[in-house]
Amino acid sequence: MSIGTKEYYPALIKTIKATPEYNNATWLLQYQIESMLDIYKRLM
Repeated sequence: MSIGTKEYYPALIKTIKATPEYNNATWLLQYQIESMLDIYKRLM
């Protein structure tokens, strides 16, 4: 996981959770990012 990902990912999720109109998208976004990171880790 890159330093940028570790730094910005939690802030992104926190911001989305704090915005009511995006609450439903939080789970989907989090799932997609974690899936991509998992694939990336497996390739390394």
